[in-house]
Amino acid sequence: MRVLTQKFGLWISRKENIVIIIGGVIALIALSTPFTILFKTGWIISYEQFEKLGVVGDFFGGTTVGLLSLASIVFVIAAIVMQKEELALQREEVKKTREEYEVTNQTMKKQQFDNTFFNMISLHNDILNTIEVKQTDFSFPRAGGTFVKEKIQVFKSRSAIEYLYKEINVEFNVSNNSYEMLENVYEKFYSKHQNIIGHYYRNMYRIVKLIIDNKLQKEDEKFYLGVFRAQLSSFELVMLFYNISYSEAGVKFKRLLRGKNFFQKHIPSELFINSIDMTILKEIEEK
Repeated sequence: MRVLTQKFGLWISRKENIVIIIGGVIALIALSTPFTILFKTGWIISYEQFEKLGVVGDFFGGTTVGLLSLASIVFVIAAIVMQKEELALQREEVKKTREEYEVTNQTMKKQQFDNTFFNMISLHNDILNTIEVKQTDFSFPRAGGTFVKEKIQVFKSRSAIEYLYKEINVEFNVSNNSYEMLENVYEKFYSKHQNIIGHYYRNMYRIVKLIIDNKLQKEDEKFYLGVFRAQLSSFELVMLFYNISYSEAGVKFKRLLRGKNFFQKHIPSELFINSIDMTILKEIEEK
């Protein structure tokens, strides 16, 4: 019984059901009105009164048509209310479907981005491991007037980057501190080692460009830049700084990192070679 009461309460709480009840009551009143009037007046229809059926029809029509028309209008209103609610439900379902699609789409985009990003990080480490620098400090004559260069040591991976840092350190220290001179020195240095480190910097540029171009939320962008930076040693960071600061090839890279606080507090101050470096660092870190 309680279940039936709850179901009825739920049914009656809907607006269209109330309108239907009102329409039904009006229709019932319309149909019962002429019979009620006949009953009250005591008019009993006999066979002799068949010729008066036309008058009876007019009577029934006059007493019921208005109320039936009103009942019809009420039922039409009920139908409109029901359609309105159904349309509202459909719109809500479409909205939820769209939201679910957007969530799914964003999830797929993030998965695709993560796959690409971490594959590029893996490629970066592979490229780093292929970097090799051979130190050849002296040569000695050989029969026939030729000279043979003696290979002293081979530096690989991060050790190779550290060796290149020491080399540029020496070259920077023998030049004055003007930006033009330092830029010229670095361009010669980069040209000398481009076949070794060119693709290394180009891949790093593509990693950062991938992060920036995806227009991530600020916290997400900071996270992925942090993950990439975590792959780099202090010598790699300072060499990347010099590449974007004193190389024509690093101009676009410098533009990408502007205002991202990528280097700040992550490069030991003793690794900076020139006083002008701090000025350039401040310029990069400012938006």
